[in-house]
Amino acid sequence: MFKFNFKWLQKSILIIGFLSLFGAINAFAEIKGNNSFATAYSFGYWEYHSSGVTSLAANENDAFYSFRVNAGDRVYVRLGIGSEYIGSGINLQIFNSNKQKITEPNSTIISSSLPFIFDNVDGSLQGQTFYIKVNRGNYVGNMVFVMGIEKRIYSSNGTYDFIGISSNPGNPNILTNPNGIDSSIITMDLTNKSTIPVGAIVKSITTSGSVYPSKGGILHKISSNQDNIWHTATVEGSGYNINVSNALKVKQIWSFRYNQKAMGASTMKNVKANINYEYDVTEGF
Repeated sequence: MFKFNFKWLQKSILIIGFLSLFGAINAFAEIKGNNSFATAYSFGYWEYHSSGVTSLAANENDAFYSFRVNAGDRVYVRLGIGSEYIGSGINLQIFNSNKQKITEPNSTIISSSLPFIFDNVDGSLQGQTFYIKVNRGNYVGNMVFVMGIEKRIYSSNGTYDFIGISSNPGNPNILTNPNGIDSSIITMDLTNKSTIPVGAIVKSITTSGSVYPSKGGILHKISSNQDNIWHTATVEGSGYNINVSNALKVKQIWSFRYNQKAMGASTMKNVKANINYEYDVTEGF
């Protein structure tokens, strides 16, 4: 049986840090004896009880857990470990409801002040069950670690400026040019924008700018150097046919131009793009 001692108390301080990271400080609970699929500790639906401290006795090699997700849930399993386990080969592995492996054992440790190992899980069915197996590797002795399941996908937005002024010569004849005339192109480079999370993809986008002199029949167009496709707003600055299915990365070089059907030259300045995006936190690990 695992004995609580001063060394465990020291580790518990680290555990508190992990639980705070998981946002589950009130869920502190010792998990032990879960050394097979049959005795797997159940977290239930992942969002309601997402983490716990495991005591793995020296004579046990594995710890098992189960949890449920619903269709559309995208989560990651996170094994928080102490620095003394680095290099021991401790690993985790994910299995489906039939106890068939869906990942190979993963021993890649993300080093930080709180080292951890993780794997991603996507839910495709309501009440879908997954199992987690943690193997001690070659570490000898009692072990203490934190197992948790966390949300993976988050959303945010930002407004970014295009550089320069776009100019349009005007449409000399709407009868011969019914589709209007495109302006010169201006760009913005978001490739190194540190405030945008790694891997963020566009959910929706709108653009705005000041046209002088005022013209009717203006359409905004935007393109990313990821695919070099020009997308046209159905209404001035909004209604772009862009969503997550396009998988357009936010951190790209973006180009802008506007189309004018009216006669007479014009310019557009102070052009901005407001981008709603989603990102997977694990891409930043």
